[in-house]
Amino acid sequence: MRRAAIGAALLLVVSATSAHASVEAGETLFKARGCGGCHKVNGQGGAIGPDLSNEAAKGHDREWHIKHFLDPSGVTPGSMMPRMVKTREEAGDLADYVMSLGATETAPAPEAPAPAPEEKTEAAPAREAAPAGEAAPAAPPAPPKAVVEAAPPPPAAAPAPAPVSEPSAEPSAERGQALFRKKGCTGCHSIRGQGGSIGPDLTFEGEVAGHDADWQRRHLADPRAVTPGSTMPPFRLSEAETADLIAFLTGLKHRPEDRALSAEAKERFTALGERLEALKARVARAHAKGRNVDDLNVELSAARTRVTTVDEMIRTGNVVGAEDEIKAAEGIAQKLTEQLQAFDAQLRDRVSMAGIVVAGLLFGSFVITRKVRLLVREWDAAEGEREARRARGRKGPAPSEAKQTPPPEVPEATKETSEAPPEPPEEDA
Repeated sequence: MRRAAIGAALLLVVSATSAHASVEAGETLFKARGCGGCHKVNGQGGAIGPDLSNEAAKGHDREWHIKHFLDPSGVTPGSMMPRMVKTREEAGDLADYVMSLGATETAPAPEAPAPAPEEKTEAAPAREAAPAGEAAPAAPPAPPKAVVEAAPPPPAAAPAPAPVSEPSAEPSAERGQALFRKKGCTGCHSIRGQGGSIGPDLTFEGEVAGHDADWQRRHLADPRAVTPGSTMPPFRLSEAETADLIAFLTGLKHRPEDRALSAEAKERFTALGERLEALKARVARAHAKGRNVDDLNVELSAARTRVTTVDEMIRTGNVVGAEDEIKAAEGIAQKLTEQLQAFDAQLRDRVSMAGIVVAGLLFGSFVITRKVRLLVREWDAAEGEREARRARGRKGPAPSEAKQTPPPEVPEATKETSEAPPEPPEEDA
């Protein structure tokens, strides 16, 4: 019983520790992904999304939250929230955190400390015996040694506050980029194909007419005042953070490699076009051989659409994301190739099976034909023999048989009668 109780207690401790760690990880993730820009928690945060201060009382279980974080619009139709997690584990940590918001837990009463063992001290005066009928005077209890040792040390001097960057410090685009990620801006904005699609693409934000440093400062302070209808929440930034973020945003411009494809990308793009043409011909042949090629044509059309997109990028001199399009089209081409190879293999198997069947039929026909011929020959031989016997029966015995069988003896009287010529008939007078 004692071992079972100890095991149960350890299991509860481990479970509580694991749950606490998951909540902490979820809170860290909540802050790192900038969820506070849209959701308010205990009065802090944006107002685009619902207030999460009392999320625990809404009745959503952990699995619902996990599904919601993995596919927000799928669970809540019409939701503008992008997918902010990469794995189910991250979704679970976030679910544990938001489910802890507003939850009331009764803290266990602290256990009374066990009394410390009495220690004999030479300085303690001996207790005198009380007279009969009188209560002994209560001696003041000496503080236990354990309590004395547990007394907190005198407070140390408070550490000096961390130096705050001066607003006049040189702005840093690198710090601005880190701040852009820390505030979760990538959940709504995309840069060079990475990020969300709720807000505008910021790949070339530094080249947008009118979006100078002053515009960026006013927009970061109050997005809706500068861009009416914007869903972007205002971020509480210091002067230094604002300057760093502006340096990053205004530095987002075309690079030399954004104007044209690299030599390696050009070679891949050319090979991709030739490969798609060859696949088009193979799809046509598969259709002629009886395959339903509707799914293949859909895939082929998707690949050619990406090729057309890259062509337009090259024409306009802006190939940002072109390599991603080429890679996606190459993946589609590989998928088409595998599907056509599978069909060709099935076709070969069917042809081989048909050949085996035909060969079997031919061999069976040969065996049957030969057997029939043998039977016909035997029949012909037997029929000829029967015909010969019938012919001999009509013509009499053969000469050889006559020599072997002597003629029967005839009596003399019979001979004379048979040898005498017949008499002529008498004439009438």
